[in-house]
Amino acid sequence: MKVASAKEVMAYLTQVMRGEGEEISIKDRMKAAELLARKYTYVDEKEQKDYPVVIKDDVNE
Repeated sequence: MKVASAKEVMAYLTQVMRGEGEEISIKDRMKAAELLARKYTYVDEKEQKDYPVVIKDDVNE
């Protein structure tokens, strides 16, 4: 048995995320997107912080 390369795994996750191929549930597509985001560090649960929202009304009418 041959172990999948990183490139093969990323290609598979991308196909699942896009819903290509067999019927793929939205849950599976979302999980694939999450795994891809983690790989590319778009999502870092340790770094997520709540920042205050500041609305500044400085528009001249």
